[in-house]
Amino acid sequence: MIDYEKLLNQAILDAWDDLKTHNIVVTMDFDRKPAILIRSSETTIEEMAYHGDYLTIHFNSVHCEDDGTKIIYHAVSPKDYPRSFRGDFEVIFNYLFEAVKRPISKSELEKLIASLSVFLKAKPACSLVSYRLKLTGFLLVYIYLKKAGWTSTIRPEDLTSLDHLGPHVLVKTAPGPKRLHRFSHEELTVNSTKRIVASVVLSPSPSSEDSLYGLFKEAIDLLDDDDPDIYLALNQLMKEARVDKENRGPRFNKEEALEALSFYRLEDMPRLDISNCPSAIDDVSYRVNCQGLKALDMADVLKEIGNHITLKNMRWA
Repeated sequence: MIDYEKLLNQAILDAWDDLKTHNIVVTMDFDRKPAILIRSSETTIEEMAYHGDYLTIHFNSVHCEDDGTKIIYHAVSPKDYPRSFRGDFEVIFNYLFEAVKRPISKSELEKLIASLSVFLKAKPACSLVSYRLKLTGFLLVYIYLKKAGWTSTIRPEDLTSLDHLGPHVLVKTAPGPKRLHRFSHEELTVNSTKRIVASVVLSPSPSSEDSLYGLFKEAIDLLDDDDPDIYLALNQLMKEARVDKENRGPRFNKEEALEALSFYRLEDMPRLDISNCPSAIDDVSYRVNCQGLKALDMADVLKEIGNHITLKNMRWA
């Protein structure tokens, strides 16, 4: 990601010159608040202003150069800039920097702002303990597979439940020490596209340097340059989990969690026979003890989910 703080501290004075060669820059406005300038693809000047709950956007503003050249741009700035909003605005800049690869129109910027509005309005989850536990397991498995050479990426829809990692993996996380996971009966019998169960067992370690915030930053660092939507979604999850630089969330021993991380074939999961269950009963779920099941090695896992990669590709920092 771009070093937003470094750019902002420079308080770019020649932003207009930068806009000749860059699609997006950050500068300061007259109130000493940061302003993001984006090259417009419009050929005529129809300036419009939007004042939201968090952002002010000036569409199709214009700056005239001395030689008469007109640079048309959009300007995005915070409505207010308290310290508590600075982290969010850094996310906004990084998201726009990755999403804007060319001059864009007013309607294209409005679509990006709509996504940002969802992020800005995100509220902390109701049950933080269980939500953070699920997040920690999900991110741990994602990072582990990516560093093992898994080429697939997570999708925005994967971040709605945190149970599905790509098309073939179910992620289950349990507080230690027992490997007990809750499954819906449908997951074990109907959802045939899920071939692998990733089993995470976590034990809290308040004195550890490993934290949920650290996993978020590591996952973001693994994103490809064309993943602005996933970058924004991960930052939204951080807001919902009340995790940031100062509040790093639950701490755990990553080495122990990785040692305990196991993968199983879904077809090997024990399940109840409810074929004689009355049809009026639905939404059946139960806990499964996976402790005695045969775990897969990483080569088999990667083969099952579409990557023919050997363990020599494994690298975990």
